[in-house]
Amino acid sequence: MRRLLFLLIIILVTSACSDDDGIKTSTEQEGVVEGEDESQADSQNEEDSQKKSNQGKTTENPDSKNDNKENTKKDSTIIQEDFRNYRPGVGDKKTFIQNDEYEITHNIIAGNDRLLQRVIEFGDVVTLQILEWSSEHMSVVFQEENPKSISDQLDTFEAYESPKTLININKSGNGEGESWEVIADKETVEVPYGNFENVFVVKRTKVSESSSNKNVYKAFYAPNVGLIKETYEVIGDNGYKVVTNLESMTTN
Repeated sequence: MRRLLFLLIIILVTSACSDDDGIKTSTEQEGVVEGEDESQADSQNEEDSQKKSNQGKTTENPDSKNDNKENTKKDSTIIQEDFRNYRPGVGDKKTFIQNDEYEITHNIIAGNDRLLQRVIEFGDVVTLQILEWSSEHMSVVFQEENPKSISDQLDTFEAYESPKTLININKSGNGEGESWEVIADKETVEVPYGNFENVFVVKRTKVSESSSNKNVYKAFYAPNVGLIKETYEVIGDNGYKVVTNLESMTTN
């Protein structure tokens, strides 16, 4: 159960990758997940209640207020035309909470001018990704689940022949197709970790092959941090929603 929920969000980030490349798509999990609609709905209600509680706690915490102000001030001067300003730094560790229950960590292990190596962990599930990060786009060029080693592999990995683009800031639209499209580029987004301005929001939609349901994916990228939020929603019979928010972050 925990592994399946985790894979939904891992694949949310890399759902543009094809099965031919050895990367599972979220639709492979549909048969199991759709059978858990009732528990997902209960989890969503608990999430809404927890958010309200967390927001109250944040308001009462002076240190949290100051952190949010600093983030807002820093983000307001970002140059959006260069997506490299949205890269996390080497050594950064981000902790996400999915539906107020499951913890997922993202660690930036290594990087150079063009590439970042990210390791995503949830329990005993480990996913290693190498991302190509340019001024205009970010793409997955390599991914391996439960690798033998998570050490720096930037000089030794074998890249995909066709990188899988997760965001291209020059490709905008309504997100109703299967490719990621930018649906907003100056959003203000609040997550438990803080408030962020000038957030890019990307979206893609895929119709289930086994039903008429729509699977809608969204990802949110903030300056100097990268990914801060993901959502996965099934629209249709017995629909449900999975939300993953940035809870905390440490920098090197």
